Amino acid sequence: MSRQADSQQLKVALQELKLSRELCNQLTSEHEENEKILLEALENNTKLKNGFDQCGAEYENTLKRNSILERELCDAHKQIAQMEEESRFSGAQETQSLFNELLSANSVVKQVSVASNNVAGSVIDLTHDNTVPPLNSVCNKKTSKYRLECGVRQGGVTSPDLFNLYVNGLIEELRGTKVGCHVGNVCVSNLSYADDMVLLSPSITGLRKLLSVCEHYANAHGLKYNVSKTKMMVFPAGGGPDMVPEVYLNGTVISVVKQFKYLGHVLTERLQDDEDIERERRALAVRGNMLARRFAKCSRDVKTTLFKAYCLGMYTCQLWVTFTHKAFRRIRVQYNDTYRAFMNLPRCCSASGMFVEGGVPDFFAVIRTRIATFWSRLRSSKNKILTAISDDIRSPIYKRWISVHMENNKK
Repeated sequence: MSRQADSQQLKVALQELKLSRELCNQLTSEHEENEKILLEALENNTKLKNGFDQCGAEYENTLKRNSILERELCDAHKQIAQMEEESRFSGAQETQSLFNELLSANSVVKQVSVASNNVAGSVIDLTHDNTVPPLNSVCNKKTSKYRLECGVRQGGVTSPDLFNLYVNGLIEELRGTKVGCHVGNVCVSNLSYADDMVLLSPSITGLRKLLSVCEHYANAHGLKYNVSKTKMMVFPAGGGPDMVPEVYLNGTVISVVKQFKYLGHVLTERLQDDEDIERERRALAVRGNMLARRFAKCSRDVKTTLFKAYCLGMYTCQLWVTFTHKAFRRIRVQYNDTYRAFMNLPRCCSASGMFVEGGVPDFFAVIRTRIATFWSRLRSSKNKILTAISDDIRSPIYKRWISVHMENNKK
């Protein structure tokens, strides 16, 4: 019995020993695998460290190159500024040299008489400008002689006078067609301001005739019209035409528009001023936001001066005749809110009270002042068109101006 028990214990011990050996082998293999993983991690860490060192070196090199490029860019800007300054100085010298050449050779006539219906016998001096000092008194150097084959340089002192002489023939030819719209007893075929020209005609046939005159004059004098910027607007009488025939300029159809901005004033085919009032309201909002943002910490007197300088000049407000009450109310409210926001006043404060306290004219006072000033200039003008407008007591403009000064403020 004892021998069987010992044998049984021995078998159990052998099984435990076997299991322990298997467990030991398993632990040994896991240890070896962990060592391999650790070695791989160390190797990867070394690679990452080397890569990081390499990236750091490249970053430092990039910073150095960036610094070099910034210095080169700064030098390039200085060189460009110097070249532009030299170019401006050279252009001024060349212009002065050309004037000296013209004066010495007597190649141009100093005085040119321009005869027109409005200004007769006026004299224009083409070769002298008292506002520009001679450059030879500043620098004793002169450039080589050159000739201008076409036109004058940008900003030349003779440019306005030469352009007036250049385009005066076209204006006279247009006036000679006897085609145009009558203002009072004056036939107006065109309105010209600088290089902007408006042709007026009561019919498509008359407009085509005026355009034909412009095309022939341009071909004969080397001018070229920009057809893409040329527009046609029809002001319908009553119901208006059902179909507007096409009008061509240099073989291209002129597009018909319902509204157009001319010299900053928005014109519509129905002669409504709502669009132009909205334009001025937005411009007033932009100016008010700019003042409130930049001069918020200024004193009250400074703010008042800035507001009078930036917000009282409502462009072409004296021409607002036909408009809705809503559009006129919106710009009045915008004017009041702009003053409140700039002066940090509560929105519920009285408009008339805040303007009286600040010594600033209210909206209606601004409109009346602009109309009175404009009317005074029209009445004193010797231009036949302006005189005809100011003397026509039946015109809507005249009635509007009278009503503004006679009626109470309508909110």
